[in-house]
Amino acid sequence: MAALLHRAPGALLAPLFLMLVACGDTTGPQDDGPCEYQLQALETKDFTPWGVPVGEELAKLAGPYVGTWTWSPGTDEINIENANAVFEAEATFEVDQSSYRINRYVGGGAGVACAGDAVQADGMVSFADSDGMVFVSIPITVERTNDQPVYQVHAQLSPISVFSSDLTELVEVSGTSIRGLISWGLEGESLRATFEYTGQTTGPSGGQGFIVSVAEFE
Repeated sequence: MAALLHRAPGALLAPLFLMLVACGDTTGPQDDGPCEYQLQALETKDFTPWGVPVGEELAKLAGPYVGTWTWSPGTDEINIENANAVFEAEATFEVDQSSYRINRYVGGGAGVACAGDAVQADGMVSFADSDGMVFVSIPITVERTNDQPVYQVHAQLSPISVFSSDLTELVEVSGTSIRGLISWGLEGESLRATFEYTGQTTGPSGGQGFIVSVAEFE
């Protein structure tokens, strides 16, 4: 009986000790670095992660898309030559077929929600008035990840003349650009775009950032 009483505490303490060691172990790696991706070129007939030939998919984004272009009012930061103008316009997208690619997630990002694989392509999106005169034509990169149903563009254009020569900066600022967000509807059925002027004012006591609307198409 004495032997049994002596062994019982050991039997209980051993697993408890192991549990404490496991919970308190911080010597191992707690983070395996940032999300890591690898670009891989795609041919026109290669399939997207959702099973559609990439050339066929991106051809749906070409347009034309008929809509309304609206120039925003001018502000203290920027002069817009055609401020407040609203008119019918047409948008088209010309894709560079040699730029088809997929940005594959390959690892990393412990404890972080990394984005999934993304199909990408470069090209030019252009906006023309009802007379067919192109008034904005900019380089963009379209992207669709495997967890979203549409293609989108997040563009940062600098200097602002890349976007339009009809814009004039009115204050001394740094890091200015035109920020564009363009999104297509399902199956490329529609196109919507918004453009904003962003920058940072400078002064003796520091700076202050700003974002003002420039134009939209829908």
